[in-house]
Amino acid sequence: MIKKISIRTKIVLPYTLLLVLFTVLVSIITINLIYKQIDERLEGQMEQEIEIISSMGFLLNDEFLAKSKISDVIGRDIIVYSPDGEVVATNLPRDSLDDIMPSINSPDIENSISQNTPLIRNIRLSNKPYKVIYRRIENPDLKSYLIFSIMTSTEDIDETKRQSAITVIIVAISGVILVTIIGSLIAFSISAPIKELVKVTEKVASGDLSVVADVKTHDEIGTLAQSFNQMTSELKTSRDKLVQSERLSVLGQLTASIAHEIRNPLTSMKMVVQILKKKLQDDQSISESLQVILDEIDRLNIIVSGLLDSARPTELNLRQTNIIDVMNEVIRLMESNLRHRKIEIKVLKQSENIPETMIDPDRIKQVFMNIIINAMQAMPEGGMITVKYEHNEINNEIAIEVSDTGFGMSEEVLR
Repeated sequence: MIKKISIRTKIVLPYTLLLVLFTVLVSIITINLIYKQIDERLEGQMEQEIEIISSMGFLLNDEFLAKSKISDVIGRDIIVYSPDGEVVATNLPRDSLDDIMPSINSPDIENSISQNTPLIRNIRLSNKPYKVIYRRIENPDLKSYLIFSIMTSTEDIDETKRQSAITVIIVAISGVILVTIIGSLIAFSISAPIKELVKVTEKVASGDLSVVADVKTHDEIGTLAQSFNQMTSELKTSRDKLVQSERLSVLGQLTASIAHEIRNPLTSMKMVVQILKKKLQDDQSISESLQVILDEIDRLNIIVSGLLDSARPTELNLRQTNIIDVMNEVIRLMESNLRHRKIEIKVLKQSENIPETMIDPDRIKQVFMNIIINAMQAMPEGGMITVKYEHNEINNEIAIEVSDTGFGMSEEVLR
């Protein structure tokens, strides 16, 4: 199984490795530069000292070195010897020279040294580090030349080097730790909102669309979180609409089934009432009552047709129709019901000539009926319904306004 690597690790690990590599390289270069600077400084001092002493023209011997105390002044040991290795002058005890000279006078010194250029070498005496500078000088008493050497211990110098190297390493390690901590904090500031977003996506994937990504960073991740929240919100809305649509579809099918079952007996009832009306047409009161029943049956048929149309939407059947005739037919159908509820209806025409218009009369009839039923429900104690027609000849528009004296719609209904 492949182990997942967090985005924080992916950011911090390469960053830290590169930082460590860079710091190591810089530290090595810095330490070498410090070592080189210390060596060059010491060698420069020794070159100055040997140049000054050799140019003084004094007779270099043990007595002169002892009296002048040059070695004490410069803090170095001096050995002057001939090319064959015979010591001419030194400030060191003579009995110690047997151990020193083999290291000082190596076979290649005479071949390497020139008259005007000093030669510097590192040697070890008694397992201790020394630096020696050689210069060729003329022997006043002899025709041959002498080799003038100044020797100094580099133990203190090496200790200084070590301390400098330790300081550089400590500073480098501290810098790496500090920068790594800062890098980790930066990586955390990047990975934390991403982790939060991942948790939210997992919940969304499991079906919970109510979760919100609480990411408040003002960067690309924050923008991504806002877009994701908007997407889940729209997805939740779409899902709710889909569920509602499915419910309405089921309800529509159920409504259509019920409406179909209602329409069949209504048709039979209408036929029976029409037969009765025809047979009893001589009795005016019975004939009027039967007509009221027929009007109510027609009204129920309109309602049933509306239910069927809403369950199974059909194309509009548009034709030139006088819309006032449609409203008058609705008023006639609802007249007995209105009278029973003590509701008067008044029709006002703002324009005399209302032209025919292209409408679906059955659909408009259903709309008018619904409006009047709503007005009736708003006036349980009776009242007045006013229907006003107006024709705008300029825009060729017909406006129909229906108002009532009822209590109006509550805030709940308006929502």
